[in-house]
Amino acid sequence: MIIFFTMQHLAPSQNTIIKAIRKKLLWFILSFFISAATTFAESEKHPSYPLPYYGYYMSYSAQGHGTHCFKRPKAFSFSPDGTKLAVADTFNNRIKLFSVSPEVTHPDPLKLEYIYGGIWPWDNIIVPQDKHDAFREKKFFDGTGDRELYGRAYHGDQARIRREKQLPAERFNLPQGIAWLSNETMIISDTHNHRLKILTTEGKVPIIIGREGWKDGYFNSPLGINTDCEGNIYVVEPRSKYIEGLPYGPIQKLRSQGNRLQIFNKEAKPIKKLGHMHRMSGEMPRQFKDLVYVTVNSTSDVYLTDRGNNRILIYDENLNFRTEIKHMKNYSFNRPEGTDIAKNGMLAVADSGNHNIVIFDENLKIFQIIGGYGTKPGKFINPNDVKFGPNGDLYVLDTGNSRIQIFKGVFFEQFPKCPPPPMKLKIEKLHPPAAQPADSN
Repeated sequence: MIIFFTMQHLAPSQNTIIKAIRKKLLWFILSFFISAATTFAESEKHPSYPLPYYGYYMSYSAQGHGTHCFKRPKAFSFSPDGTKLAVADTFNNRIKLFSVSPEVTHPDPLKLEYIYGGIWPWDNIIVPQDKHDAFREKKFFDGTGDRELYGRAYHGDQARIRREKQLPAERFNLPQGIAWLSNETMIISDTHNHRLKILTTEGKVPIIIGREGWKDGYFNSPLGINTDCEGNIYVVEPRSKYIEGLPYGPIQKLRSQGNRLQIFNKEAKPIKKLGHMHRMSGEMPRQFKDLVYVTVNSTSDVYLTDRGNNRILIYDENLNFRTEIKHMKNYSFNRPEGTDIAKNGMLAVADSGNHNIVIFDENLKIFQIIGGYGTKPGKFINPNDVKFGPNGDLYVLDTGNSRIQIFKGVFFEQFPKCPPPPMKLKIEKLHPPAAQPADSN
C-alpha cells in the first residue's frame, strides 16, 4: 500500500524504479503460489521425502496385548535375506514374526505371520489386576505380600525362581535381544531367564545356551545380541546390582559388577570376551557402564553401545579399540540404545533419552537427526532399536509408543549383508588315458 500511495509524490525517475520493483514483487508472489500448487498436486500422487534425507512413511501397531499390538518392544531384526522381520514384544513375553514386502512403495510392507510365546494364563495362584498389562502373584505361602510382575513370566509357583529343568522352553521372560543365525533360525536373548534360546520359524527350540551365572558361557540378564558373517554369536550383559537413579558414587562402585561382551562360535562355545563381570565399571576403552547393544558389520567390526557412558565404541574383528562416538559438535547422546550399519556405510543410533534417531555418514559425521519427543507420526518416546530395511528404508522401534515407524530415503540394496561364501572347487583325480593299441600299419 505504501508503494502504491507514494508513487503519486515521486519524481518520474523514481516512479519508474518503483514500477519495476512492483512488477518483480507481483511476479515473485505469483510464482510462489504456482509452485505451491504444483507441489501439493504432486504430493497427492507420491509421498514427499526430503531426499536424500529420510522422511516419515508409515507406522505399524498400537499398544496392547492383541494380535496386532505391542507392549514396549525392545528389539527387532531382519533376516539375512531381508524378507522377514522378528520383533521382541518384550512386555508381552513373545516374539512376533513378519514377512516384509520387497516393493518400494507398498502401502503396508509388514504382514504378521507367526507369534511365539505370550503372556501366561493365570491360575488359582494368580489373580489379574485391574491394569490390563500386569498380574499379581502371591509372594508367601500364607497369601500375603502381593507383588507386581509385568507380563506374567515363569514364576508359576511360590518360588521366586524355578530350577533350570523347570524353565519352559517355549516361554520367554522379558526378551530384549534378537538376531538371526540363518533365514529360518533366530536366536533370542531370554533376558530374565538368563539364557539364549535358538528358535526356528516353525516354533521349535532345538538349543538353549547358558544359565544364570558369572562364568564364561553363563549370563546375567543378557541384552543385545548379534551375529557376524561367520556365524559367531555376540552377546552383551549390563551391570548387575546397579541401583538405577542413584549417582555413581563409592557405594554404587562397590555394588556394581562390570559389563562384558561374550562371543560364541557356531558350536555355541565361548571363544572371546571383552570386559569382565567382576571388575569396576569405568570410562576407559575396555571399561563400560551398561553395555546394552552390539552390532557387527560385514567386515566383523564390532559396535558396542555403552549406555551409561553415553557413547558408541568401535572395535576391529580382534577386539582392538578403534574409536568412540561421544563428543560431537552441538549434540550429545543421552542413553543410546540400538544401532545398525547400512551397506553404504551409514550408521544409525537410537538415542533413547533424547527421543531421536541419529544417522551418521561413512565418516561418522552427523548426517540427519530424526524425531523428538511425542506421539505424532515421526516422533518417538524412548526408541530402543533402529534398522536399515529393504530398499534402504529406515525402521524405528518406537518403544514408548509401542509401534514400528518406517521412514523413506534414498534407495539402496541393504540385503544380503554378507558376501556369498567362496566357491568350493571340486577337483577330481585325473587318470591317464587308457593305452591304445599300436597301429598295425
